Amino acid sequence: MNRIATYCFNMVAFVLTISFSSCATIIGGAKYNAEVIVDNHPKAEITYNGQYIGSGRAFTKIQRRDANKISFTVQEEGKEKQTFEFLQRDFRGWSFVGTLLGWTGIYESILLPWGIAVDGITGSWWKPDEDENGIVKVDYDNYRYFLRYKPEEKSSKPADNNQQFIEPGESIESKLEQINSLKEKGLISDEEYNSMRQNIINNF
Repeated sequence: MNRIATYCFNMVAFVLTISFSSCATIIGGAKYNAEVIVDNHPKAEITYNGQYIGSGRAFTKIQRRDANKISFTVQEEGKEKQTFEFLQRDFRGWSFVGTLLGWTGIYESILLPWGIAVDGITGSWWKPDEDENGIVKVDYDNYRYFLRYKPEEKSSKPADNNQQFIEPGESIESKLEQINSLKEKGLISDEEYNSMRQNIINNF
């Protein structure tokens, strides 16, 4: 009878382990829900892991073990993109204790914490670090990420500004002196100066 009971226990433990592994955890879930909010920019596109997840506000699921490897990219049409990284995570102590107490079996007087093994593999012991700027905890399974997007206008191509210096009847020296004067006065950047200079040389 003891052998039958042991066999039944092992089978139940095995089936439960497989079942919970397919759900990816014993206590609390191997993933959590993330709400991503871009303040005052409802049309800004949000991507996570290279995939578009929404504009202005988005929802996605994140592996708990990856809570310290998060990178969101935000970009509004005609504006520069901006990347937000979250690189910290916290240990879920209550999850560890709950799994240890609730999912430990006994086989021939030996304690078998198989639940700990499942949660260890799936990484369900981790959660986002609430002290990290931009993260707000709603409950154990839901977190909000606030992204302070401050976009800059995409700079126009320097070549667009070069044409005003390309006028017939002037010498190349005169044109180069003009843009050199602008650079010295701080009216154009080094990049614009180099582009204008090359444009002038190419047109003579």
